[in-house]
Amino acid sequence: MPLIKWTVSILLVIFIPIFLISATLTWAINHPFLYDRGFEKFEIAERSGITEADLQIIGMELRAYFNSPEEPLEIRTHINANEIILFNSKEIAHMFDVKRLIWGVYVSLLITTISIVGAIIIGFLRQGRVFGVSLCKWLFAGSTLTVVMIASIGLLCITAFDAIFLIFHRISFTNDLWRLNPSTDYLIKLFPRDFWFESTIFVAGISIAIAISISVISRITLLIQSSANDQVSDVN
Repeated sequence: MPLIKWTVSILLVIFIPIFLISATLTWAINHPFLYDRGFEKFEIAERSGITEADLQIIGMELRAYFNSPEEPLEIRTHINANEIILFNSKEIAHMFDVKRLIWGVYVSLLITTISIVGAIIIGFLRQGRVFGVSLCKWLFAGSTLTVVMIASIGLLCITAFDAIFLIFHRISFTNDLWRLNPSTDYLIKLFPRDFWFESTIFVAGISIAIAISISVISRITLLIQSSANDQVSDVN
């Protein structure tokens, strides 16, 4: 029994960073903020010839594609008043790979959510309010692990982003469809290297902020509980 409890505790601590990172990525993928911010900051309208209004539509259609089983991706837009099919066959094939990667993030979020919520429910049903102490310990350990992991990766990205970005693509994709031409392929024109760098740092920052908040709250709760127990002991 102690071995099972220890194993569950370790798994939950590991699941917490996976949950936080997956949740933040899910938000970033599905919210227009990063798309619109990147289009504006990196002057994509001026560089691509696509109006800002059409860029927003493209972002919306990409998000819809990521969350739909429909294939293939086909986005039509206007450049200098001429309607075009935005992405070529290589870009479309790569976006299919990207969608599968995104769905992997969704699955990770679902599994960790079910596991964490399930463990919390079972813990409270079996131990009652006493389980709150164990829960705070798990949250503190998991959120602290999250901060350490993301801070380490973030530091690597800041110092060697191009190398990390290359390694990520080689690990995540089994083909070379991601090797696109920035002069001709609109996927690179819309989402240049600096877009990915800033988006990575932004998502990492949000994840760290959430993890620190959880860590601080859980630690304060543990200190309050410890102080209350000491007072009870003194009275007795």
